Amino acid sequence: MTVLQVENLSKAFGALWAVKNVSFWVEEAEIVGLIGPNGSGKSTLFHLLTGLIKPNSGRIWYRGEEITGFKPFEVCKRGMARTFQFPADKKAMVIIEADGLKVTAFEVDHTPVKPAVGYRFDYKGRSVVISGDTVPCLALLEQSRGADILVQEALQPAMVGILKTTGQKINRPKTAEIMGDILNYHTSPEDAAKLAREAGVRHLVLSHLLPPLPVADLKPVFLGDAKKGFSGPITIAEDGMLFSLPEGNKKIIQKSLF
Repeated sequence: MTVLQVENLSKAFGALWAVKNVSFWVEEAEIVGLIGPNGSGKSTLFHLLTGLIKPNSGRIWYRGEEITGFKPFEVCKRGMARTFQFPADKKAMVIIEADGLKVTAFEVDHTPVKPAVGYRFDYKGRSVVISGDTVPCLALLEQSRGADILVQEALQPAMVGILKTTGQKINRPKTAEIMGDILNYHTSPEDAAKLAREAGVRHLVLSHLLPPLPVADLKPVFLGDAKKGFSGPITIAEDGMLFSLPEGNKKIIQKSLF
């Protein structure tokens, strides 16, 4: 069965053709290598296949369905996505630098899941770091230094521990096993606070919460002793929150879109 088929795929940036009339196919269980020097269009081709950019012309099929022009999440839902590799001697790399915006990707520790990546965004003197799923690690600490906002995933061990114990009591061994496993590759609010303090972060935002909080009354329980470790503001993220960082000052403006 043909898993991936590409026909006359082309992409131009202005007058420069990065990819032109590329055609190939990949069969089930087949390994295909793409080889070429720097600037030959390899990354652009992967961007086209996974929907990060749209082609000027050509067509793409995945498992018999045409996915030309699909958005990345639509391609991913169908089972295809790209991963990013760091050179052996690097744990961070600038992936975008244009029009004053610099985006740095850095490797974080979500073992046993690899790769796991965080991102730092710098623009006109303001900065935001998104931790990705990770335990506290040196790369996250270094990339968070001086950031206006650190958006940190967070897991409250005490609350997850209750879920694990409950799963055992009600004969849900798989749930109990998962609740036990996830304790090993996430960051507690207390550890996030310590990291934010050491890195000189101005505002800590906790996101991707484990467990999810059904009512606002549980927020203090979720935070635990985090406020003892970080003197700046700590926000538990909710859908629709918007943070703005105006150029030329140190204000952090927070509002809700809902």
